Amino acid sequence: MPDSASMKRPHGFRAGQAGDASRRAAHPAPAIAYRPDIDGLRAISIVGVLLFHASVFQPAFRPFVGGFVGVDVFFVISGYLITSIILREIAQGRFTLTSFYERRIRRIFPALFSMLIVTSAAASLLMLPKEIRAYGGTLMAAAGFVTNFVLALGDGYFVTTFTSRPLLHLWSLAIEEQFYIVFPFIMILTARFLRGRFAVVIGVLTVAFFTLGWWLVFQGPASFFWTQARAWEILIGAVLASGAVPRLHSRHLREALGWLGLAMILYAMATFTEGGPWPGPLGLVPCVGAALVIYAGEDGPTGVGRLLSLKPLVVIGLLSYSLYVWHWPILAITQSYFLNRPLSVLDTCLLLGVAAVVSVISRRYIERPFLGRSGILTRRQVFGCAVAVAVATALFGAMLIRTDGWPQRLPKDVADMARISKEGRGSPCVRNVPDGMADAPCLIGAVGKAEPSFALWGDSHADAILAAVSDVAARNGREGVAMIMRGCGPLVDGPILPPFAGVPEGFEQFCAPFNTEAYRIITSDPRIKTVIVAARWSMYATLMGYGDADDQNVAPFIEQPWFAKDVAWAREQFVASLTATMLGLHQAGKTVYIVMPIPEVREDVPQSMARSLLLGRPFHIRSHREDYDRRNAFARDALQKLAANGIVKLLDPATVFCPGERCMVQENGHPFYFDDDHLSRLGAAQLEPMFDGAFKATAPAAP
Repeated sequence: MPDSASMKRPHGFRAGQAGDASRRAAHPAPAIAYRPDIDGLRAISIVGVLLFHASVFQPAFRPFVGGFVGVDVFFVISGYLITSIILREIAQGRFTLTSFYERRIRRIFPALFSMLIVTSAAASLLMLPKEIRAYGGTLMAAAGFVTNFVLALGDGYFVTTFTSRPLLHLWSLAIEEQFYIVFPFIMILTARFLRGRFAVVIGVLTVAFFTLGWWLVFQGPASFFWTQARAWEILIGAVLASGAVPRLHSRHLREALGWLGLAMILYAMATFTEGGPWPGPLGLVPCVGAALVIYAGEDGPTGVGRLLSLKPLVVIGLLSYSLYVWHWPILAITQSYFLNRPLSVLDTCLLLGVAAVVSVISRRYIERPFLGRSGILTRRQVFGCAVAVAVATALFGAMLIRTDGWPQRLPKDVADMARISKEGRGSPCVRNVPDGMADAPCLIGAVGKAEPSFALWGDSHADAILAAVSDVAARNGREGVAMIMRGCGPLVDGPILPPFAGVPEGFEQFCAPFNTEAYRIITSDPRIKTVIVAARWSMYATLMGYGDADDQNVAPFIEQPWFAKDVAWAREQFVASLTATMLGLHQAGKTVYIVMPIPEVREDVPQSMARSLLLGRPFHIRSHREDYDRRNAFARDALQKLAANGIVKLLDPATVFCPGERCMVQENGHPFYFDDDHLSRLGAAQLEPMFDGAFKATAPAAP
């Protein structure tokens, strides 16, 4: 993470010193002394982050899953160093916002925007339209230092896919820069109106933001990214730099506190997991630990200081910003596009080595020439170039979004294959709110040629088969009504998917009323004789999907004690609501057909096929019937019990797609899916004979 040179806190700095010109002249602030132990502390932090990110790609690194607290340690270091510089310059009467922001730009922009250029070039060559369109959004956010807000409003840090997110790690840099847009103004106002009572102001702000952050982390996972939930971590370092903490004169106490601080950091890295609310109160462990290490070394060397001052650690610490900026895109792009498989331990170690080499080159040839007063470019040129490169980068990201992923750069066959994913954008029958279903129903089939005699009710899996059901109904002279809401299983009082399953926070306020209204319409309309119900049944019974993205979404929570309880509750609720809902339809005189679970694939089929075409390698997705049976055993058993009791009839897609040991995902280069679990139009068409049989069996009697 970016910061300035390590230093000692100015000795003898008093609360009123900055506001007294004569005292400044009589007692000038001393020169800043370099502290190699702080660079060593940076090394511990960046190694923790690297190992945590390695654990995302390779399970062998899971013992280091707590390494994400390295970012929190970086925040403390940054707060200490930057505040020390500001206080020293205020004390000397030479602090200006212009010089402050010039230093930030010189430190941050060269490596950051070099990485963005290289990553964008790789994305343009390797990413498909769907992926690079999402990348364009994160690129614009990175250029404006608002990546944290984008992730807070999206799918998060621990809940994400990698192929379109090689810029995911820039959220912490965004928080830091947002903080330093405001913080210098607070310091200037304090010096002017409170006669330099920096320690008091910073202390009050620290307590206030810690309290706010503590409250925010329990309001939802998005708070992980809010600057206001993280500001206290930077302010802890600022408190230490302000002189609010009495100096230590006991060598033994300094030794004890230094070792305690390092132990707290290592304990957090070794034991903390990403499943709980963070940073919250637990964030105090690594943050206070970092502050203790810095504090212990302020008045002389300590054992911890000597350990952290070892040259290998200092070198890594000096490279920490470069390593942070470059390592994640190298891991993400290589795994997703070049290898197209999980990283082995050797792969991961080699890629981290590549990141280290790139970081050395970046620091020597990209960053260093810009640093300091003697750096290339004048102040005016620095600001002009910074604005130009940020605007150009944001415009390129906007172009990727505006052109819907810039498909023109790809060969036609690749672009055509990738375009199949657009089938998933939904039909006009998809509802976002329950209102209007009775007054403005979505009619399908032989519209206008007959009265509605059937209903299609379900979630996005029902939407995926809607066109096939409508075509078959039209051929049989049947008109029907479609009632569809994505992520909302067609069950009255059924389990509602949690946010980590991909639905928005508070989704229950839409899903539950939708199902209640759909059920009411179906049961109260005597014209509707047949009901076709389709859903991603196993997801409602287990709260887990099946694809790679689903695995990544649930991974942070699956080992938490509450997760097993939630799954057990979901299964009970699923069986109870499924039985009650289908029995109610049956007792209302409806013939109910349930579409059994669609065979799912672990990868996005058209995207994988398009990538194989782009990179000239064979397509090798395999889907096995054994995996399908294992994943769907609970849901299929519940559905089959209803059928055995004569409450429903079953339509089983597995008999079509999985005739043997393997399940079919494509035919003659044409995919049966538009992602990893939804049928494409071609895939849904394979089920038309099955639906045709259902409509013929329930055909109205001839007049």
